Amino acid sequence: MTMASASTEQRLIEAGKAVLFEEGFSGLTLRKVASRAKVNLGMFAYLFKDKEDFTRRVAQQAYEEFYGSLQLGAQSQQDPVLALREAGLVLARFVRDHRQAITSLMRDLNAGHPEALRFARKNIPRHGIFLAALVKRCRSQKRIKNLPLATLLTFMAGAVLAPNQALGLIEKMAPGMPMLKAMLPAARRDISSDKAIEARLDLALAAILTEKKR
Repeated sequence: MTMASASTEQRLIEAGKAVLFEEGFSGLTLRKVASRAKVNLGMFAYLFKDKEDFTRRVAQQAYEEFYGSLQLGAQSQQDPVLALREAGLVLARFVRDHRQAITSLMRDLNAGHPEALRFARKNIPRHGIFLAALVKRCRSQKRIKNLPLATLLTFMAGAVLAPNQALGLIEKMAPGMPMLKAMLPAARRDISSDKAIEARLDLALAAILTEKKR
């Protein structure tokens, strides 16, 4: 592949990620991607096997970027609780920054979209297993309470991630509800800011720690 075609391929993939994040698997079309990338529609046939090949590569690259950040964040800390905290921050910020994309993914999964299902089956267990390993490490060192793994994971997910998804739903409803729209700035500050995310994560960790010091 020439440098020019490699550059075009990456432009299409980056544009594809933008469309995927905005509209989900069901809203991704080659025409939208080509228009966004300012690339001739015919280039898809030259660079990719078909739309499914393109969609899979776009979704996988987006996921690998997230998963790499998750690993890097956890590996930056030797203390198991701090590693869990850092991974939680990476995950919570990703959910915040892509809350509409996650809502679209859930919609596509509920509708049985084949590419959404394939993506979810391949990837969602990966970060679930990674986070579970961090929790097990904390539990094995008696740094957190000896509760069932599912209890610990769902408790933290509910405290840290669910509010950002709820904010995404509020944002969708707000345009037709003036009172809700007026509340959005404060809601975003108190739910999705870095400060708010860190506060919820620290509260969640404090609830499961076996010692007062984090």
